[in-house]
Amino acid sequence: MAAEAISLVVVFLLLGAAMWLHRRRPDWPKAAGSRNLESLDRVRLGPNHTVHLIRAGNRRLIVATHPGGCTLLGRLRSEDASGLEPVRIERTLR
Repeated sequence: MAAEAISLVVVFLLLGAAMWLHRRRPDWPKAAGSRNLESLDRVRLGPNHTVHLIRAGNRRLIVATHPGGCTLLGRLRSEDASGLEPVRIERTLR
């Protein structure tokens, strides 16, 4: 009976430690450089319209979201965001 109580206490201590770490570092247990998709910035244009700057791997994309779906507006040419490469909008993703 004592071994079961000790096991139960250890499990709760480990759970508490994991919850404490998660509050201190919300990205834990992910590695710092393991994210392939990241939202860099966004601008709200209205209640249902937003423009997002997204990093996907080594690319940076500008995407508009709206009630009809989302639309790729452009790709940034380089990491320093000095130039915008226009894209032809073929269709809206739904």
